[in-house]
Amino acid sequence: MKRQAVKKSVIFIILGVAMAAGIFVLEPVGRASSGEEVIAKTMTISSSLSNTEVVQPQYVRSSVLYAEFPFIGIGMSWDGELPESYKVSIRARAKDGGWGEWMDVSPQIDFPDGWTAADGKNYAQPIFFPESDAWQYSLWTLEDEHLPRIEDITFRYFDSREERTTKANIGDWLRSLISGASAVTPIGVDVVSRAEWGANESLGQTSSGGPIWEPEYAQPAKIIIHHTAGSDGGNDPKSIVRGIYYWHTVSLGWGDIGYNYLIDKNGVIYEGREGGDGVVGGHAYNEAKDIGYNRGSIGIAVLGQYESGVPTAAAIDALTRLSASLGVRFGLEPDGNGFFVDETLPNVFGHKEVDNTLCPGENLGSNVDTIRSEAQKLFEAAGGYAQSTNTLKASFVRQSVQPVKIPSGSQKQLWVEFKNTGTVTWRSYAQPAFKIVSANVSSNLMAGGAASGNTAVLDTPNVAPGEVGRFFYTLKAPNDTVEANDTFVLKAGSATVAIASFNVTVQVTGLSYAAAARDIEILPATFSRARNTTVVRFTNLGTQAWKRGEVKLGIYDLGNRGSRYQDASWPDDNGMFDFEELEVVSGGTATFRFVLLSPDEPGLYLNVYRVSGPDGLAQKEDRSVTRVDSPYEAKFISHTVPAAMLNIWRPAVTLTFKNTGVMPWDRSVGLQVVDLGDTDSQFANSNWDDIRIATHLNEAQVNPGEFGTFTLRLYPPQNPGLYLNIMRVFKDGRPIKGGTFNAVTRVD
Repeated sequence: MKRQAVKKSVIFIILGVAMAAGIFVLEPVGRASSGEEVIAKTMTISSSLSNTEVVQPQYVRSSVLYAEFPFIGIGMSWDGELPESYKVSIRARAKDGGWGEWMDVSPQIDFPDGWTAADGKNYAQPIFFPESDAWQYSLWTLEDEHLPRIEDITFRYFDSREERTTKANIGDWLRSLISGASAVTPIGVDVVSRAEWGANESLGQTSSGGPIWEPEYAQPAKIIIHHTAGSDGGNDPKSIVRGIYYWHTVSLGWGDIGYNYLIDKNGVIYEGREGGDGVVGGHAYNEAKDIGYNRGSIGIAVLGQYESGVPTAAAIDALTRLSASLGVRFGLEPDGNGFFVDETLPNVFGHKEVDNTLCPGENLGSNVDTIRSEAQKLFEAAGGYAQSTNTLKASFVRQSVQPVKIPSGSQKQLWVEFKNTGTVTWRSYAQPAFKIVSANVSSNLMAGGAASGNTAVLDTPNVAPGEVGRFFYTLKAPNDTVEANDTFVLKAGSATVAIASFNVTVQVTGLSYAAAARDIEILPATFSRARNTTVVRFTNLGTQAWKRGEVKLGIYDLGNRGSRYQDASWPDDNGMFDFEELEVVSGGTATFRFVLLSPDEPGLYLNVYRVSGPDGLAQKEDRSVTRVDSPYEAKFISHTVPAAMLNIWRPAVTLTFKNTGVMPWDRSVGLQVVDLGDTDSQFANSNWDDIRIATHLNEAQVNPGEFGTFTLRLYPPQNPGLYLNIMRVFKDGRPIKGGTFNAVTRVD
């Protein structure tokens, strides 16, 4: 048999086997063309045999089969049911000519939930050897029974020792550069990445580049321990990992390796199933019960066969430390237990606890109790649940769009990005679930209701501290407004994630009648009782045109009270003005022109501008705040009020004020004289013009910038003491700003 050059790291041969009364016949049916990976051979059975023929207990061994290249692994598949009493074994010949021990072929029972082979065949787990160049298989029965109909028994042998670093696998090379150093778990256990052990990621991809086995995620609740039931890898354990990867990915057609982690005899831990934390593997499915144990579990396989073999201390230690580390990461107590799928199970257990198998072998399984207890100690030393429930903090990075346009009554999916600034990894598949919740309990934007909020869907399963996660959420546009603004926060369950908030403005489209204020032409400040023409413009945001007379502008104060700027020219207490245009089409502008009469009292005043029209016209109203000042102002200049007087004096005094306003003063401007609390002055007399307005301006007119004087006579009280007079310049029943003088007089 001519040898063929080996060009790639994983190569296999297909051999078809037939069984006829213990006689196996090898017939070549073809070979692959030069450069192909697969060379096919078949062994056929005589078609005259039935499945009712009885055979005696017997042992059948094949002739030596020579490989066309050195190999380290062989796998097997077949059609039909092979009774447990039938055993198939394989042994391989090393390059030095020595034969290894016979190794039983075990059915493939570590597989994804509900998996069945696409070709309908039964599969066995691959067996690994040191580098070999030939092999034999044997079949033997344990008892008298009917010979089963077993057809198309296929053996595949392969070599997975060489890592792929060719240009054809440049994507894997780039992946290794990006991934950098091995992953490190919370307890400090190093994990060799897929790129580092040489996973050919292209094997698990479809022709379009997507994954054959789409990842799904679940919160890990259990750790399931396996053995691979073959070689421990000797001096090249990575080749075994690659071989298992190839068998699961290509031979079984899964698209990836089924285990989440693998451990070699030296205690080295290898990354398994692609996808990171929480990814569901394919390692524990009970075919008899049709129940899967993959979702919510982490499958860890130790390289080697431990029914008769003995696991190394390094492998046990690595398994212990990895279990503790995963426990801290997921809040999973290694020595605990709880209900899982269909029964109560320990949190760390061997595969045989949930399936009809010897896995992980007697000698590894007997260590599981110790692994649990020792992992529990490490778990507690690392902080246990306290480490698992550290601070949730985030900082806003960006959002999909702001503002966002949404048709009335419709929903829209948006996203927001936050950086994980806390100390715990965010997990899309774990509880408590993330939510985007309005800070306003009466918000009408949340698609799920303001109280419940929206489930926020992370676009990646795990966001570690320092990384940025994108959360998808859904908003619903209201029907009664053209624009809504809200502040939203990120929550994990009922707990608000610290510093994680953002604002959203929703602009509602598709309304029949809708409006938004465009601009206002109004003075920011005016004088009391001033009449000013004001213009307000609204844009028609609806789909229907406006006719003059059907859409009107109202002017209001807070709480829908009547505006304090009402003028006699208004057609209604609230204005209700028509726009100037005959018609305003969709997207057009309506112009409203009217007069505002400023209030008498100086101060700040609010106007709310709101349009009304058909179908409860939705709108974004506008507001203005205007300062109303008095046109009258004064500045105190001088006085002749004595500091002390006898109670029998009746002195005439004069006060001088400067007119600093914009309006002239006439003799209607008076001087008010009062005591503390605006009570009547102790110096008042009936000779005053009024009990409070003691006198009026001496001059007929005082223009702005000029000085005005007030003269009055004081009538001191009879009781000696200190007395205060508050003297104010008054106009139209109100004090003039700046026109106040306080005089303190001693009466003897």
